[in-house]
Amino acid sequence: MLVKILIAFVIAIFAAAFRFGVKPTSSGGKLTLKLILLNAGGWILLFLLVPDTGHPPPALIALALFWLVNCVLIPAGVAGLWNGYKSKEENTRFLSLAGVYLGLNVVVLFLIPLFWLIVNRTIPTES
Repeated sequence: MLVKILIAFVIAIFAAAFRFGVKPTSSGGKLTLKLILLNAGGWILLFLLVPDTGHPPPALIALALFWLVNCVLIPAGVAGLWNGYKSKEENTRFLSLAGVYLGLNVVVLFLIPLFWLIVNRTIPTES
């Protein structure tokens, strides 16, 4: 439960920063903002509304679908950021905040599960 509250808190901080503090100026930045808000809504739906009881837990199925959607969503957001950076139209604050948000998503959705799979794999040994 603490992890759910922590993730919801981080998402709320980023959403507030994007809503009130930092605005995109380029078309790539506006696309990235839409994708980030879609991602944040997915996190909130996943952790606050999907129950994690049952066999298999609905949260596990929802997380797998969320992971698949983010396989497309995160690279599209990075491409929009890169387009805004390359054309020098986007402000630095939005680029840095959106880059940190997308980077945290990559870490949580891809690197931590990969690390967990590598560390927890079982290697059969002959006795």
